[in-house]
Amino acid sequence: MKKFIIPFLFATFISFGQKNLEKKVNSLIASDNFQTLRIENFFIHTNKSIYFSGESIWFKAYVTNSDTNFPSLETTNLYINLYGPNRSLISSELFFVENGMANGRIELAKTLESGTYYLQLDTEWNRNFKSGTIFNVIIENLNPPEEDTKFNTQENTNNSVTDLEIKKGDEELIKFFPESQTLLEGIQNMIIFSTKKNIKGLVIDDNTGKPVASLKSNNQGIGAFKILQNSTYSAVLNVDNKEIRVRLPHASEKGFIIHKISGDYNSESVDFQIITNNKTLEEYDDSYVFAVLHREGSIKSVAPIEISKGTKEYKISFYKENVFNGLNTITLFNEMNEPISERHFYWKTDSTANIQITKSKKENDSLSLNLLLTNKSVPVNISVSVLPKNTKVYLQKYSIISSLLLLPYIDNHNSMVNPNILTNNELDFYLQANTTKNPFPYKDINNANLAFKNENGITLKGSINTKIDDLSGYKIMLTSKENNLLLVQPLDNKKTFEFNELMLMHPSKYQLSLLDKKGEIIKGTFYVFNSYTSYQANPNLIMPFNLKKEMAKIEAENSKLENFDLSSTEYNDFEELDEVVIKADRVKEDQETKRKLRKLGVQGVGFSRLLEPSKSPYAKGDILQYFNTIPGVTVKYNQDNTPFLNNERFLKTLNNLGDAPFNIILDGTPIGTDLTIINFRQASEFEYIIVNYRGAGFGALYPKGVISLVTLKGTNGEKIAPANPDIQINDTQFGFNFSNEPYEKLVLTFPNYSSKENFETLDWIPNFQVEPNRYNPLKINVEDANGIKLIINGLSATGDLIYEVINID
Repeated sequence: MKKFIIPFLFATFISFGQKNLEKKVNSLIASDNFQTLRIENFFIHTNKSIYFSGESIWFKAYVTNSDTNFPSLETTNLYINLYGPNRSLISSELFFVENGMANGRIELAKTLESGTYYLQLDTEWNRNFKSGTIFNVIIENLNPPEEDTKFNTQENTNNSVTDLEIKKGDEELIKFFPESQTLLEGIQNMIIFSTKKNIKGLVIDDNTGKPVASLKSNNQGIGAFKILQNSTYSAVLNVDNKEIRVRLPHASEKGFIIHKISGDYNSESVDFQIITNNKTLEEYDDSYVFAVLHREGSIKSVAPIEISKGTKEYKISFYKENVFNGLNTITLFNEMNEPISERHFYWKTDSTANIQITKSKKENDSLSLNLLLTNKSVPVNISVSVLPKNTKVYLQKYSIISSLLLLPYIDNHNSMVNPNILTNNELDFYLQANTTKNPFPYKDINNANLAFKNENGITLKGSINTKIDDLSGYKIMLTSKENNLLLVQPLDNKKTFEFNELMLMHPSKYQLSLLDKKGEIIKGTFYVFNSYTSYQANPNLIMPFNLKKEMAKIEAENSKLENFDLSSTEYNDFEELDEVVIKADRVKEDQETKRKLRKLGVQGVGFSRLLEPSKSPYAKGDILQYFNTIPGVTVKYNQDNTPFLNNERFLKTLNNLGDAPFNIILDGTPIGTDLTIINFRQASEFEYIIVNYRGAGFGALYPKGVISLVTLKGTNGEKIAPANPDIQINDTQFGFNFSNEPYEKLVLTFPNYSSKENFETLDWIPNFQVEPNRYNPLKINVEDANGIKLIINGLSATGDLIYEVINID
């Protein structure tokens, strides 16, 4: 039996004291129509929309609970599957979700062909309910084959949209959507319509030939009109100087209409009229119907309505506290728990966060900003794309608001229909025209019959080769300094082992050892069968039919975007982009240096940013000045005026809202957070500075980050103590992709400034906590850009959403 706590709302004439009525309501709530399942919704903020082959897609993923939009605290394993233009799987990577958020990067091979690529976000648990959520990006190969110099995903045609649609039939040109899925005889009906282009026309009574209403679509191709349904009607449209006549749907003899009464989002309630006709009243006289406010079967409110033979109109109101943020559905049920009418509507709660941004100062290539959260009392975690103001690599496709509040519940994939800029009526009409999905998609599903279980971590299986026959009392130990793991498991006289729910990074190392009854390490050989999760990505991307149609439209639009022809396209006042060169030598050099530092015993190098002050223009300045040039690092001072380095990229929590001082390691010796010992030294005295923003590789010692300093006469290559030969060191074959390194863009050489302004990327900040009631300083890389564009998405622990596109001169 499902359990709900439901606010019951009534028309003024209802008395709820009747036990019989209460029994009927409880029977309806307990029916298989409704559910209390945990449904996940997904959004991905990529640092831009268009990539060159060889780049990385830097992203921030958000996983929320569909009912509340709160971050999903149960989800840890998020899979991001990359599919090519032919919709075949290219890669499937596992990312760790913490407090509903994950960030990282997906590397793109230089050999990828130009086209539209698809990012699918999915979890094993999500497969119980729906396919993974699909987003798309564009990839342009800088060195395409000679016969493929023009980006093209679909054959172009000279036919206009109108011509194509008319050839398919006039009914495809305009579609009608009655307000409650049906027209009802004898009453005034509101009819929403959608078109392929902006049109005007008249509604004609077929019997009299007289016009009874006019129709006109808005910029979204949506409109509405009202008619008294006592005849048959046709819409007469003028399309390209041709008269097109389209028949309206026929009306039903019986039924109910759910009409939304106009109102704004500041109202204390959202109000509806339940309207019926005389024939329906004869059937329902002296009985109840039940208006249930829900979203995909998750109930918010129930309103019983007693039908009286003399009354054709009934008013119900739902308090705004009992309404979902985003899409809502009202379904009308009879006493047999059968749905008889339904209507969708959108409601904006006060859960949208507002951030004010002011410039502080610009130093060299960095710009300091102050962010102020103006209307919330809890922190909001945001991701920020930083691009030139005139960028061509950002297409306004997705926002966290439309992707979480609208996209999961409608057929149309146009997720950039921004609910925040459309009027109440425009959103209302848009939903009626685009929401034809089953309002109860999880009917008959319950927790007992779910096929896919929630995953946390990975599983590692293997066996032990040892001469010891009786292993009772023996144990196997798994350790990993990089992963902060120390696990001991009894063998119970078995020579096979299995570790579950491991939070293993990949690539990383772990050690296996055999412990005797005294707990001492003894010789043993380990064979690791595999490390895996239950989730398997589909080799080919499966799209719902309606989503295929929308993606085809997107691909057709992309094929018309001239700015992808990098060899010959001319822009209004821009010069031709002749050549883009990828510089990879520096990456190889960094890898060699990191290997050298590992041999010298420097920890956490693989998760760190490697800097060489001697190659910086600030090498002759003091070390504190140099630290201030490192993104995410700020020199601050304690009350006693001692300096420390603050980690601006440390993920703060409600329990830890203060500074996050880096721990400093000087030539292998920890010196704490106080910089006094190196305060007046020159930057050129240090050979390497290794910035580890999360302290990865140090276990739980330095959760707020580590900066390792290697002086020119520092770490001298002293011999590292040999490892215990009875401990077997293994490389991971699979695990979580932890991209802890700070953002590094692909190094491109542009022939002129105009091209750079169009195709350059500047910075990417995946995790920034904006605290309420204070200014939050943020330093971003802007180089010499003539104005910047900030694309901001964000989420708080209480489901507050933010989406902003801000231009700064």
